[in-house]
Amino acid sequence: MSVWNKLGSLLRGQARESVEWLVDANALRILEQELHDADSALLAARQQLTLLCAERIGLERERAAQQQQLQKREAQARAALAQGEEALALEVAGLVARLETRILEQDRQIGHLGAQEARLKARLKASAQTLQEHRRELVQVRATASAQQASAQIGSHQHQLQGRMAAIQESLGRIRQRQQAFDDQEQAARALLEEESDAPLEQRLQAAGIVASHDAHSVLQRLRSSEASRHEVGDTR
Repeated sequence: MSVWNKLGSLLRGQARESVEWLVDANALRILEQELHDADSALLAARQQLTLLCAERIGLERERAAQQQQLQKREAQARAALAQGEEALALEVAGLVARLETRILEQDRQIGHLGAQEARLKARLKASAQTLQEHRRELVQVRATASAQQASAQIGSHQHQLQGRMAAIQESLGRIRQRQQAFDDQEQAARALLEEESDAPLEQRLQAAGIVASHDAHSVLQRLRSSEASRHEVGDTR
């Protein structure tokens, strides 16, 4: 039973984490919707305030009519008293009393509606100011989110650019190595060709007597010629 409880806790934890991740990922969209809902609620409250004001205005208009009727009945009661019509004056006085009672009730209702209207206006004003502040905050939050997204994109692009530059440098290095190896091979080939072409040239020069030979026979011949020249000089003396 304990294992099943732990499994249930695990599933609830995963569900909570998923919900929290979903909420965090859509926080800006949720905030915008909440502000929209608050605007709708504020509009509905203003409509209720309009109805409340209309009801108060209707009561005030009805009270004004009742007040005129009261003044008329009071004048009639005074006229009946002046003519000695006591019973008629009493009947009219009853109408006056009912009108006064009705007017007092209307005054009470008008006062109650006026107080409600004042409280609702104050609440609506405060709510409108709060919503306006939240809208400004939403603009700031949206701008911050855009800046953070742009910064993240720039960072990603910089990382990609650095990676591409490193790849370019590596490719350039490999190209330079191949070119240097080719140049080295060319230089080695030229050196070999020069070495191979020098030997026949020396042989042809020696054959033409342009370059002296340095082998044993040539040295011995040179010594004999030098010795013969010295004897000739001695005999002449």
